[in-house]
Amino acid sequence: MESDVDALWETILQTRPILMREWINCFRGDEAAARREVSRTLSDEDRWKSRRSNFLLRLVGDDKTTGYRDASGNCKPRVQLALAFVRHMSQDSRFAAFVLATLNACGDAEEKFAAAGAEREAGENAGSGSPPTDHPDAGIRMTDLDDGGGGGGGGSDERRGNGVLHEAAKSGTCGHLERFLSETNVDARNNIGETALHLAAEFEHAKDVAILLRAGATIEVTQPPPTFVLHTHTHTHLTALCPGLPR
Repeated sequence: MESDVDALWETILQTRPILMREWINCFRGDEAAARREVSRTLSDEDRWKSRRSNFLLRLVGDDKTTGYRDASGNCKPRVQLALAFVRHMSQDSRFAAFVLATLNACGDAEEKFAAAGAEREAGENAGSGSPPTDHPDAGIRMTDLDDGGGGGGGGSDERRGNGVLHEAAKSGTCGHLERFLSETNVDARNNIGETALHLAAEFEHAKDVAILLRAGATIEVTQPPPTFVLHTHTHTHLTALCPGLPR
């Protein structure tokens, strides 16, 4: 495995040097420490489904408790670097089990999302219209989810909690993950209820929409109202990209 990690590390370092240096700065410039982060993840299957331990999930993470912080203590998703790793790892059978487990890790978030929805419904049935304070949409206003710019952004990503597949859908790179997709992971939702299909449609990546639909993505996903409702233009994007879909 060490030789596999060495080859992967050198490939990404050569093809994405600026992104890698920025990430290494999160380790106070210690390249060996950053490399050990990759090695530890790949050598321990228990880490593969953990947002706190899987380096890919940490790279796309927008949560300060799990994402990587720079020298100033700032945390930001390093999506393009994560997708660079995904591109190369998805083409190498030695990393196939890891890539699949990383995608399936979003199933844990899906369970949390469903549980939070149940808590919200229970609260509303009890006469309370406010979600629990630990609910994913606690404190989120509708204006937080809309950037006011029409289609292209879909709102701030700060609270979205996107997984690798969500980010691939936004970037139009689901093709790298196609062979790993199944009904187990293709409909995984982020913290505000979006699936990869929603994002691929919103960012108008027709090929990615087709890939996700072939993998069994659900067009209509039930979401607890009101803050988890999709942007009204998402279905319009879907029907425009795939004319055969019901309107």
